[in-house]
Amino acid sequence: MKLYAVQTSISRTAGGLFFSVRNLLIQISQKEGDKCDVCALGVTDHYSDQDKEAWTGVKVQTFTGFAGKLGLSFSLLRFAARNFKSGDVVYLNGIWTFVSLAARIAQWKKVAVVIAPRGMLDEWIIKKNKIPKRIYHHFFENALLSRASFVHALTEKEAESIRHLVPDANVVVCPNGIPIPERFAAPVPRTKKVFLYIGRLDNKKGLLELVESTNLLQEELRDQWILKIHGWGSLEYGNDLRESAARAKYSSNIEIGPAVYGPNKEAALTDADFFILPSKSEGLPMAAIEALAAGRPAIITAECNFDEEVMQSDACLVLGPRSQWSSVLTGAIRMDHQEIEHRSIEARRIAETKFDIQKIAPRMLQLFRETALVPSCD
Repeated sequence: MKLYAVQTSISRTAGGLFFSVRNLLIQISQKEGDKCDVCALGVTDHYSDQDKEAWTGVKVQTFTGFAGKLGLSFSLLRFAARNFKSGDVVYLNGIWTFVSLAARIAQWKKVAVVIAPRGMLDEWIIKKNKIPKRIYHHFFENALLSRASFVHALTEKEAESIRHLVPDANVVVCPNGIPIPERFAAPVPRTKKVFLYIGRLDNKKGLLELVESTNLLQEELRDQWILKIHGWGSLEYGNDLRESAARAKYSSNIEIGPAVYGPNKEAALTDADFFILPSKSEGLPMAAIEALAAGRPAIITAECNFDEEVMQSDACLVLGPRSQWSSVLTGAIRMDHQEIEHRSIEARRIAETKFDIQKIAPRMLQLFRETALVPSCD
């Protein structure tokens, strides 16, 4: 069987998708490389050549394109027309881009297609550029999804969103996974609680609202916390965020730095007490999963889409209405070290039991194998 994973980008510019899809393909390649030929296809971007090396054991091919994040690449579409064959599986990650045309070509050729929207059918995402998306969905995306061998949802909530838009879609739920580190650094007592954000600087991440919420913290807590934000993304949003932080009541408590990867990311997590993600829309956030595996409790919104077991566990503190965010932060700042240690152990347990890629990959591989025998409908 040949498995083609198709996405707009195979580099870090894809955000969490770069980690989630890569983790899955590497694990499949390592365990079943002699039986399953694993390939990742994407449109060339600034980091493609550098990040190809991160796809250990996976064949990676990029294609010249244009139209930015929309990923229009005629060379990719020609490759699809010439190379996708019966018995292959085409695994499309993400929608609302021209890369979806490669999956449609596969369907026309009677090749099995699996589609992972990766949170892109979330209500908040659909409302963004609502009219063009409704038109595109009506004339193209609906047919693509309804004729897929199955649609891969990351959570039950995402599955509900998919079924609402495409009632006849065959939906299968399986979460993102990560390699679980053998060890993790236990939190240490600190004079200041460290809240850490790692990810894209974008409106949907809720960072401006987070900074504004710190203005409501009590003056007596001034010397007891620090917020560290590490990210990349929109230059305009990044500038707005820095300006907001500079104007904030406790501006000296807020640090905004560059994106961190690899050992630098591990060090940032080790030096944190809590990971924080006040997002307005997610598929299933890889950064939060990595934080849990590092033994760091996550402060998250319901829109991060973790299931009820995770959200109600001691591994998480939930940000409800914005008017209450400062209360959640206050509770975390005042938390004693014994409770933080308990929550750290719980975070690690959740990661091991629910998000271990070594448990998730075999299930996905079995689904791909079954799918290869039953091509997508045209």
